[in-house]
Amino acid sequence: MTQGCIAGGRRYFHVTASGAVEPCAFVHFSTHNINEHSLEEILRSPLFAAFQRRQPFCGDHLLPCPIIDVPSALRDIVAESGATPTHDLADDVLKGEVGEQLDRRAAAWAAATAEVRSRQAWKTVS
Repeated sequence: MTQGCIAGGRRYFHVTASGAVEPCAFVHFSTHNINEHSLEEILRSPLFAAFQRRQPFCGDHLLPCPIIDVPSALRDIVAESGATPTHDLADDVLKGEVGEQLDRRAAAWAAATAEVRSRQAWKTVS
């Protein structure tokens, strides 16, 4: 069992074609480029440190992702680390309509997993 998100250098990270190193292939933010910094320096960077410090992003391993399950964590990581988007629309996940949709989706999924867990607990007691 992975016990949550494996990204952020915990077991995985992503390097773009331009060399930007991202915590995940879906987290399009970076502070360092592999062409200019060592891998050791990148993995100790503020972005990766902030990402790893928060893992797991939630105590519920059914909610492992900082994008779709705990979007507030991704916002905090980007703000804390000073990471910049690796493409023009990447920061849309942090704000505006897309950010609001992610917040609503995360809340709905958290409620669904809580219901599943309560049903499981009830079956265990019965």
